[in-house]
Amino acid sequence: MEKPKAERNDLAIAHISGSLKAMAKDLKTPVISLSQLSRDVEKRPNKRPTNADLRDSGSIEQDADSIIMLYREAVYDENSSAAPFAEIIVTKNRFGSLGTVYQRFCNGHFVACDQDEARQICTASNAPAARGRRYAQGADV
Repeated sequence: MEKPKAERNDLAIAHISGSLKAMAKDLKTPVISLSQLSRDVEKRPNKRPTNADLRDSGSIEQDADSIIMLYREAVYDENSSAAPFAEIIVTKNRFGSLGTVYQRFCNGHFVACDQDEARQICTASNAPAARGRRYAQGADV
């Protein structure tokens, strides 16, 4: 499938996304599409991807039945306690539940691991520094 000529890139992506969705319906088969993330993810402290990070995301997010993102803390901090793990994050699932599955990432391969242990390590490594909530100007609680 070729990218159509369009006035704006998001319109071309919308056309492709809609065409893939129509093809999946016509053929009654799943279609897997890969998407690039925008660079905005690099500008925030929590770098786990969200649907809003999909480049030209409006139509992709709308047309997709499921969106699955991959995240590895080691990409940003190889000394993190979460570095050995990869997170497989289901951020959209029209026919099921959302959530995260953890896998050890060894030499480019996913290896099963204890989910509770991995969840504790991965969420602890991303916990923001403790600070009070601001309820009013100058009042931390």
